[in-house]
Amino acid sequence: MIRDEMSFYGVITEIWELDYEKFRIPIFKCDWVDNGRGVVVDELGFTSANLNKKGHFNDTFVLGKCVEQIFYIQDPADPQWSVVVRLPKRDYSDFEVEDVVTDNGIIHQPITVLMPSIELSGSLSDEEELGYMRAGEEDIVVEGE
Repeated sequence: MIRDEMSFYGVITEIWELDYEKFRIPIFKCDWVDNGRGVVVDELGFTSANLNKKGHFNDTFVLGKCVEQIFYIQDPADPQWSVVVRLPKRDYSDFEVEDVVTDNGIIHQPITVLMPSIELSGSLSDEEELGYMRAGEEDIVVEGE
């Protein structure tokens, strides 16, 4: 088996479904970006694509199972280029199918607006300097300013 690490970037223009009576195969017709002139990777590892530099005109179709969903975000420094944003892959192999339709929600901790109150043991006068101490094997005391 040969695995090629080359990526192709494009925009789906049409979605087709090949019907073979016993099964169906989805395919996508795409406008592909020319890898030589329209795809760059910057020094930070971000991939950008110029969607106006089209290429691969002889291979416009791709099987639906051979693609990943990505998003393009227009580069504010150069509007002709778009940064490629990949999504995390989803694994549906352990997904249980239920007949009940329910709402999906995100559970999160409540957002607090107020700072929590802190009680100090003892009282400090305005003229005392307060030091900060970190717990650990060795205590390090940092004098306050």
